Amino acid sequence: MDVMTLSYVNLLIGLAGVILLSLIYKHAQSERHLLFWLSASFALCVTSICGVVISSGVEAPYWLIPAGANLATISISAFILSAIYVVTKRRVKYHWLFGVLALAYALNHTDFAQVSTVNRILVNFPLIIVLNLLAIKQLLAQTKSELSGVYRALIFAFVVNIIQLGTRFTLLILLQFDLVSPSQTTLIHSLGYYGLTTYAFLTLGSCLCLVYKKNSIEMRDNMERDPLTGVFNRHNLPLKLQNELQRASRSKQHVSIVMLDIDHFKKVNDSLGHVAGDLALCHVAEVVQKQLRTYDAMFRYGGEEFLICLPDTPLSSALNIANRIRKHIEQSELSALPELKLTISVGVATSSTDISDWQLLVQHADQALYQAKRQGRNQVLHYDGAAIISL
Repeated sequence: MDVMTLSYVNLLIGLAGVILLSLIYKHAQSERHLLFWLSASFALCVTSICGVVISSGVEAPYWLIPAGANLATISISAFILSAIYVVTKRRVKYHWLFGVLALAYALNHTDFAQVSTVNRILVNFPLIIVLNLLAIKQLLAQTKSELSGVYRALIFAFVVNIIQLGTRFTLLILLQFDLVSPSQTTLIHSLGYYGLTTYAFLTLGSCLCLVYKKNSIEMRDNMERDPLTGVFNRHNLPLKLQNELQRASRSKQHVSIVMLDIDHFKKVNDSLGHVAGDLALCHVAEVVQKQLRTYDAMFRYGGEEFLICLPDTPLSSALNIANRIRKHIEQSELSALPELKLTISVGVATSSTDISDWQLLVQHADQALYQAKRQGRNQVLHYDGAAIISL
């Protein structure tokens, strides 16, 4: 496949990316990372058009071709890096982004770069490799993300691109020392267009997979999570608790349930309004989750009532966790409402050999919570057989 054909292939990939991503962004404008993917696709179109012009033998001013074409090529990796930063919740520093692009364009106007194509490649390739390495570094830090599969595909794309750029860079260095035949220059340029095609195909494919995966996760979370507090709703509560009880029975471990209720929550709504009530719910959910382990699960059970499932946790440990949560709530402050002081009442129940029904365990925790509220609130009680015992 000649350079002209490869340029047209790259142009088609770029146009497909622009069209598809524009349509996706139209219906998902909150996904700001799509703008950077869209910009990368547009830059690929510009690079490809310049490749067609070069292959056609049409004369163009230096500032446009090759300087502008090289800038567009570097922009592809710069915009993809920015998209990755947005997806991984890292802030894009626009002055750095446009500063790098301005530097790249300026370097292409130096006397060294204007001498030959080889010199321009020696100037531009290190910039692209650095941008790809920064992207890999950011993605490697996301190993525990639910998007890790897509991230691995992107890492593969960057590694392939770095290898082909490094190979071409090495061949050009060897060419300067007459260690390879000058006739291989055409091969080097063809390899570059093949590499760009592969890079574009892999990154665009990964981008589309990323959009699909993010949408799937959001749809699942909308079903499973409370939209206000972000904790789990009651949708999967029965399955989660029953599974934990069965697992605990097999492994001879305990499952503890913590039920907590915000004290005098109705007064908060009545005196400060429902917005303040929503802030209080979100604050409690945030404080509690900071005290939990990665394998614990928190559910919004009712209006101002939350349920926490503590796997592999005996009663003593559950009481320690519950009391730590109670103290942190009491000592914490809402930045938006510093005058609001919150406390919680807590009930704890732990599974035993004769409890195989999750509903019974929740009922015991709820009874302990009810008693904690009756005895004055802002305290932790636990269910022990037929008795409700204070901490």
